[in-house]
Amino acid sequence: MFEQDLPITSAEQDIFNRKEFAQSLAKALIQSKYESSFVIGLYGSWGSGKTSFVNMCIEHIKTISLNNSHEKLVIFPFNPWLCSDSNQLASQFFIELGNTLQSQNHNFTSAANLLFDYAEVIGNIYSIFEPITKTITKAVSWVKKFYSIYQKEKKTIQNLKKDITSELKKQNIKLVITIDDIDRLSEQEIIAVFQLVKALGDFPNTIYFLSFDYEIVTNALNKIHENKGKEYLEKIVQVSIPMPKAKSIDLERIFNSKLESLLSEQEKNNFHEQDVKFRWYEIYEGGIKSYINSIRDINRFMNTFSLIFQQIGNETDFIDLVGITCLQVFEPNLYNILPQLKGIFFYKNYIR
Repeated sequence: MFEQDLPITSAEQDIFNRKEFAQSLAKALIQSKYESSFVIGLYGSWGSGKTSFVNMCIEHIKTISLNNSHEKLVIFPFNPWLCSDSNQLASQFFIELGNTLQSQNHNFTSAANLLFDYAEVIGNIYSIFEPITKTITKAVSWVKKFYSIYQKEKKTIQNLKKDITSELKKQNIKLVITIDDIDRLSEQEIIAVFQLVKALGDFPNTIYFLSFDYEIVTNALNKIHENKGKEYLEKIVQVSIPMPKAKSIDLERIFNSKLESLLSEQEKNNFHEQDVKFRWYEIYEGGIKSYINSIRDINRFMNTFSLIFQQIGNETDFIDLVGITCLQVFEPNLYNILPQLKGIFFYKNYIR
């Protein structure tokens, strides 16, 4: 009855003809070797299909890697929104990366242990300087107290990073790391993710797939880079991919298909009569179409509409119900005042 708002997991499920581009990108990435990390930024609004596109790329990367025995592929999806503290985001990243390496191949244990040590040292540094950010008046005393510790930990970080780099090269590991929905994080967490990618996680033969809403992320980065978030982002991201909008004709086809499937359950179905089709064309082109910009929009609408339709589908005009439900889902403020305006819509009541 209800539509689940889930990304596709395979190119076979692609309905917007994006799989060929995803596969071409995957092929280019997997066949290249990188001296340092390589960062791809996938830009798009919520519901535009970013996760589905990444999934298709990863699927094809796995397929290609099966025939590429000289390189050991490790795919690591990191979910930063599961971290409760932005200060611990980086250390949690390296702990989870170490766990992924360790679980995939016992030969990666040395690299995993180095990552665990790296995570611990990074966590120590954040814990040292956290009080400074919270209590500015005590900053001087905190700096004096912990400066020598910081210098020691900083040196340890540099050494550990060199050791991790050496071990990754020795084991011939290629890392493909996906970080999705970055725009849903807090501003501090967004900043932490890009600091992680730019500095702490800059390892050889490592590919980062970052997906986010461009405007939200640049606005967050503006806060610490004097309104130069765009320039900062350009220094990190080597390939920018704006997600193309779904074609309106494809969305209309999917939307109509779902509606017709539901309408087939109605006892009196006159949707294919000429005058009814004309009225449907008017209401769709004149209003509904502007709200249907993604599969997510269709699913949101259908979940509400199907529930209402099950209750009163045979007691009301189908097209009127679609229009009213569109207001309920996409214009709730307007929908909520409709009862106050019923005299305008029902002329007989109005003239009394």
